[in-house]
Amino acid sequence: NMRIQGPELVPDFVSMVLPNPAPGAKIPPGDYKVNLTIGDWQQEQVLAVKIDPNWTHVRAEELVKQYQMGTEIAEIIEDSHKAIENIRAIRTQATDIASRAIEAGYSDALKESANKLDKALTEVEDIIIQNKIKTSQDAINYPRKFSNHIGRVYTVLCYSEAGPTAGIIERYKDVLKEYEQIKTKLQAVMDNEFIAFNDLLEKENVVHIIVPNELKK
Repeated sequence: NMRIQGPELVPDFVSMVLPNPAPGAKIPPGDYKVNLTIGDWQQEQVLAVKIDPNWTHVRAEELVKQYQMGTEIAEIIEDSHKAIENIRAIRTQATDIASRAIEAGYSDALKESANKLDKALTEVEDIIIQNKIKTSQDAINYPRKFSNHIGRVYTVLCYSEAGPTAGIIERYKDVLKEYEQIKTKLQAVMDNEFIAFNDLLEKENVVHIIVPNELKK
């Protein structure tokens, strides 16, 4: 289908606007080298990708812009899903560590701190993804979240046979601002509730939490 690898999504993500697995951006017209390797044998061939002749109004430079914006949006989508993975991993670890520590005789303050961290992380996760959706049709019953907003922009762009329209560009700027706000909220949790919980773990001599993914700055 002449598409690159799409953004990686959390396994339970369901949406009417963005399938899971997600599609990748279409490569623009041009000449590409294709390598086939079987054991020690290798062969290289030049592959020419051309514009669909049915789309006479489309220019190659428009499809280059589509590809560039598509890959940029895909990076943000994948980054936001890494944020979801981080949130879930931290929350699970904090709850588990606090429960085991209290059972082992540590301070009950660990549970209170873990609950504050859980609540703060969940508030951010609920901005990114609609966790009440179990099937794609469920989306009509619940408010749209960031993942829906950016997923819609991405699929409209990537499934079109033209460059980014003025409407797509404007909407993309909106979701960029939305994601910056989300990252600010998440960083605030990491700078406050997360550090407070880790400080308490250190005070109680309990092993700290490990964050699985590094997000884009």
